[in-house]
Amino acid sequence: MPRATYNLQEPNGRKFRVVGSGLTRAAAIAEANAKLALTVGTIIDSSVSDLLTGPETGTANGGASYSDAELTLKNGAKFVTLHVENISNEYGDTTTGAVDITNADIIAFATAYRDGAGNGGYAIDSGKFVR
Repeated sequence: MPRATYNLQEPNGRKFRVVGSGLTRAAAIAEANAKLALTVGTIIDSSVSDLLTGPETGTANGGASYSDAELTLKNGAKFVTLHVENISNEYGDTTTGAVDITNADIIAFATAYRDGAGNGGYAIDSGKFVR
């Protein structure tokens, strides 16, 4: 179900949200905007989450064997370690537990990753299966 969210700040500095949801993107935005019209505050940012359709929809890996993994990404001197569930075992060596960081799919994930501040530019540094 689509959701529209406004992050706002009260005149006294407290941050809060106004959220709308609906069966369609337009309905979610309409509800959020109607609530927003009643609300005092300064808009910090806004977003809409929606269902993926058509060419937006990806394809899951077809493998039958999988494990959770920890992937460490780097961006200059900054490192981030991510716990990623149900990664196909075809991306590594199940004997040693190492993830193949030269694999194009693993590299593509690191390249597409954005941290909490929206920054990209990450590359894969290391990876291991953890169970």
